[in-house]
Amino acid sequence: MSENISHLDDPAAALRQVDALCPLTSGRTIVAAVRLTDQVVAGAKIATECGEESPGRAWLYSNHFRGTFDGDVYIVTPHGWAGSMDHRAGYEPHLQNVAANAPGA
Repeated sequence: MSENISHLDDPAAALRQVDALCPLTSGRTIVAAVRLTDQVVAGAKIATECGEESPGRAWLYSNHFRGTFDGDVYIVTPHGWAGSMDHRAGYEPHLQNVAANAPGA
């Protein structure tokens, strides 16, 4: 486990676990709970879907002022993923079937 308890040791592995629970698709905001002791995703929930009023609703399901704001926010795109605060990134996992999930598709 990393020295900074708020960071994941292997974000790509955690994102693959999230993808297995809630497929990573374009326009979707997913909030996941990760047990930092063993880096296992304990649960994931779709907070918003494409076209819903505000992706900010996702924060209602997060643990405010804890890991969410300490570097554990990851953005997944068709080209890969990136940590919004810890600056780690990778090519896998990435969004699948982007065209099929586009608005109006």
